[in-house]
Amino acid sequence: MLLVLPADHHIPDVTAFARDVRRAARAARQEGVLVTLGVRPTRAETGYGYIEVGAAAGRGHPGLRHVQRFVEKPDARRAQRFLRGGRHLWNAGIFVFSARAVLGEIAEHAPELAAAFAPLAATARPSRARLERAYRRAPSLPIDVAVMERSRRVWTLPVRWHWSDVGTWESLAGELGVAAGRSRVLGGELVHDDLAGNLVWGLPGKPVALLGVSGLAVVDTGDALLVARLDRSNDVRNVVQALKERGRLDVT
Repeated sequence: MLLVLPADHHIPDVTAFARDVRRAARAARQEGVLVTLGVRPTRAETGYGYIEVGAAAGRGHPGLRHVQRFVEKPDARRAQRFLRGGRHLWNAGIFVFSARAVLGEIAEHAPELAAAFAPLAATARPSRARLERAYRRAPSLPIDVAVMERSRRVWTLPVRWHWSDVGTWESLAGELGVAAGRSRVLGGELVHDDLAGNLVWGLPGKPVALLGVSGLAVVDTGDALLVARLDRSNDVRNVVQALKERGRLDVT
């Protein structure tokens, strides 16, 4: 059995997380399915992929559901619709499956990836060099795209514990307790902030003053300065793209 999960997510309730992983593993082992943990959305997030929930998986596995489909990062209007409808979960990228099941689905849905792995089956303990050769031959595809979105053997377990991927300035601000009337300073010196509700990451010896603004991320890295509304922090990727188009790879 394999548990595949990103290393940079914040899940405070470790006990509840472990309990749900065991539930997912039991279903994956008994039914030969791929299980993904789905997080109930709390906002119309456009930076996450979504899972559309289907029918109940069955009496033997209460709470688990079939996955109807995966939806990649929607626009704001569609994300609002998902939030109101109650049939979509955030895809946390946390998967539980057996090696046998996932290899079978890779063989069916990602034959180029399966072909890259094939030489490894010749020995029970492939050498590091053989692993590296297989890795270099493998196509560069996320497991979501290569397998999960194509497979008909995917279930989801909707979870209720708090989860954040801390992937945007807004999510970081939320984890640090930034709220109306409350700012957080991660670096530098905030000398004035009359409305508060901001996230400030400045440089030592460089005072920051904020006048009449709230809900901002102010990030000074020395070679670049970012000032953005927290609820627009997903759009930083647009800035990165614009800088790449101008050849400014020094600040991306």
